Amino acid sequence: MSEKNNSLELAVAEKFKEFFPDSRPTKNSGGATEQGDVLNPDWHIECKLRNTSDITIKENVWLKTVAECPYNKAPIYFLQNKAHRRLVVLDIDTFFSLLKDIKYLQENEQC
Repeated sequence: MSEKNNSLELAVAEKFKEFFPDSRPTKNSGGATEQGDVLNPDWHIECKLRNTSDITIKENVWLKTVAECPYNKAPIYFLQNKAHRRLVVLDIDTFFSLLKDIKYLQENEQC
C-alpha cells in the first residue's frame, strides 16, 4: 500500500468490512500477489488520492482498472481530493444493476 493512498485504502476497507468482514487493503497496493487496492470478494477496488481541488478520472486509468478486473468481480474506483472529499466511480450498467437488485429485494421483502 503506498503511503499516499494509505488513508483512503484503509477507510474504504473499513467501510466494506460492514458487508464483507474479510475486506482489507491489499499488500503492496495491488502488487504481484493481490490485485487492486482493497481485497474484496465481489469488487475490484482501486483507490486514488488526488492532491487537487477537483476530482477527475483519467480514461486510461479507468480502462486499466477495467482491464485488470477479474471476470467474477465488478470494477469500482474511489477518489479523494485534497479537501478529503471522497467519491466513487462505477460503470453505468453496474450502477443500474445494483438499483435493480435493491428494487427486487424491496419488492420481495418479507415483513
